[in-house]
Amino acid sequence: MTLSFAERMTLVTTGFGFLHHMDHVLRFDHSGWPFKPEVTPFTYSLFVYLVIALVLALRGWPRVRVGLSLLLFLFPTLAHIFLETPVDQYNTWARLSQVNLLHVSAPGFGVAAVAITFLLSLLALVTLIAFWREAQHSPS
Repeated sequence: MTLSFAERMTLVTTGFGFLHHMDHVLRFDHSGWPFKPEVTPFTYSLFVYLVIALVLALRGWPRVRVGLSLLLFLFPTLAHIFLETPVDQYNTWARLSQVNLLHVSAPGFGVAAVAITFLLSLLALVTLIAFWREAQHSPS
């Protein structure tokens, strides 16, 4: 099976999403179940992998894929504008060694966390546009 550009972008974006979730786990104060007892927005964000599976599986439903891709772009982007800003991400690594699992003050990790989040949103936007373009050329 040959993957379309949008599907390949979905996989690349998923890789960045996984890196971003790993960052959340390491920045323990921004994690949640199943990595700590509390259910938090992080816990619900893990449903993204189910949505990604649907995006990849629903090849015959191009408009549904666009809608799901829109959600995959909006949720992390808006969450990191309103709930956990880049400043929060940076400061957890640079200034709050007691709340990251590595117990280090590492400004470089803060910069990396912010860069991963920015790239995640950018790649999600590219993926959304790619699915939109595919839907425009779809006979259904």
